Amino acid sequence: GTTAVLAAVIDIARGIIEPHLGEHEVAVTSSFEIKHRAPVPHGATAELVVTVAQVGPARMLCDFVVRHNGTVAARGSYDQSVLDTASWHERVDATG
Repeated sequence: GTTAVLAAVIDIARGIIEPHLGEHEVAVTSSFEIKHRAPVPHGATAELVVTVAQVGPARMLCDFVVRHNGTVAARGSYDQSVLDTASWHERVDATG
């Protein structure tokens, strides 16, 4: 379930931030935290709510909650940093 939640949160958060990026900016994941509170059976339907918690000139923090049958199954946060595209590619290339 964790990878499915991460993928869904990233998709939603990227959809929120991308229209606000400059021509030479990229948003990258800087942190992802999740606390599992209750199991969700395989194949069950769950509700995911993503809320923008903080916005700054170089970051956006989203909080999220996953509910199943009215119970909080997981909650956490997803933080994105906004970086200059060229310097980000240089950092990636430097790591080989």
